[in-house]
Parts: sequence; C-alpha cells; structure tokens
Amino acid sequence: MALWLFEKLSVGYGKSYDDTSHYPSIQQSAVNFSIGKGKFQILKDFTNHREYSHFEIFRVSIEKKDTPLFRYNYHNVYTHIDFTHAKALGLQVTLIQDGASNALIYEKETQIRDGEVLDSIVPIGEEQWRFQFTNPGNPFKGEYPRIAPFLLAYSQKFISKMVQLYIDKVRHIHTNGFILEEDVNNSPLYTCSKDAFKTLKALKFEREEECHVKNANQVV
Repeated sequence: MALWLFEKLSVGYGKSYDDTSHYPSIQQSAVNFSIGKGKFQILKDFTNHREYSHFEIFRVSIEKKDTPLFRYNYHNVYTHIDFTHAKALGLQVTLIQDGASNALIYEKETQIRDGEVLDSIVPIGEEQWRFQFTNPGNPFKGEYPRIAPFLLAYSQKFISKMVQLYIDKVRHIHTNGFILEEDVNNSPLYTCSKDAFKTLKALKFEREEECHVKNANQVV
C-alpha cells in the first residue's frame, strides 16, 4: 500500500504509535467500496452533487498550506474522502475546468458486497493474525485494486484526525502510525491498552527513545 509520509526534522525524545491491523480493520468496517467501472464526467460545480451516495475521484485544486494533516497530490487528483477532509480542515477546494473530464463517478451499483475481498480475520497467537481473502492468488488483479485510493484516503483521514489534537508535537507520520515529540518526564499523550496489539484499529504504543528524523523515510 502506498505511503502517506510527513516529517519535521528534529532531534529529541519521541514516542511511536501505530494503529493495529489498520487496513484490514477498514475493510472489515461498514464501508462498501466500489469495484465496478466508474464513469468519467465533466462537472460544472459541486452544487447539488450527490456525493453521499457515490464513490468519486475528482480533479481539483486544493489550497496549499504547510500542514501535516493533509496529503497533497501532485496531479491534483483526489477522492471524495480527500475532498471532504480538505473542506473540514478549512482548505479552499476548486474544481478544475479545462474541458477534460474532472470527475470519475462510481455509481451505487458498483459497490462491493459484504465479504467479497476480506472474508475473515483470525488470531493465531498473541501477536499474529491470519487474513483470509476471497481472491488470494491475484490480490492486485481484476476489479479489487479499485478500492486502493479510497482505502488509503480513509486511512489518511483517520490518522489526521487522531494527531490533530497534538499537531505541534507531530514529527513523523506514516500511513497507519506516527511519532510525537514528548517529554520523557511526563505521562504519554496517548494511553494505550496493553492488549492493543490484539484489537483491530486499536492504537498501540511501539517504542520510545531519543530519535532523529533525517527525512521522511529514515528515523533513527
């Protein structure tokens, strides 16, 4: 799965947190992703657009701000989840009008039915899970890869909301985890249960120590 990376170069005491089985937990939720073909359209505006009943991908320009709470796309292509998240953060969103299609709409009938991708999640040990998929031999072929941008967008929105309260402490964000700069003498900003690693979508504590964020891919 693609990464959502943010880094703030720093040296200090950091604590690392991670969301347990992040993507499988989203796939096991009530979200019905689209796997059928979408329809390219040219929208004049968002007025009266029924975004609540469709999955969509837009070509939009989103106001640029130096924030770890939103992941920008260099090609100005965003899902409806990114679109609504940007608006919730107070960012200006403008639909691109250049004569080409600016929307890819997935109608309700293209949505996946329950159990079509991830059948079950079975614990097989204290720190191990077995994931059973409908199409284990070809997980990246066929219609199922269409869920990827929406799955990633849900993930980014979830982590963004989780770190928003401590935005000034954020030093590194991965798609399903983050590092906060904290005081070694104070209580942790997040209290994680000891058995969080056994619970889907539970925030678990990974480690704490002096760390140096060199770049988005290297933390020591």
